[in-house]
Amino acid sequence: MYPMQPGVVSYFQFNNDGTWSQAFTFGNTAPDLTASSGTYVLKSDTTFEMIAANNQVLPCKITRLTPAAFTFHRTTSTLFDGITPGTIERIFILKK
Repeated sequence: MYPMQPGVVSYFQFNNDGTWSQAFTFGNTAPDLTASSGTYVLKSDTTFEMIAANNQVLPCKITRLTPAAFTFHRTTSTLFDGITPGTIERIFILKK
């Protein structure tokens, strides 16, 4: 597992109109609200798809949803060293 660099925080906002946005903060700077955005579609009680502005579909799985926490993850295909196929799993946790 490779956590984000110290001082870098990622924020997601899911809106009632089916849109989402992601923002980053770097240290004490104001959030960069232009990181990424798109729409989302609930597929089941535990899955949803985030559709990025470039129409890339990002399947996501909800692993925890309580009044105090929301955890979801998604897996992305990649090439390690530009040669070896593999996947990267990203886990996002919201704690209140």
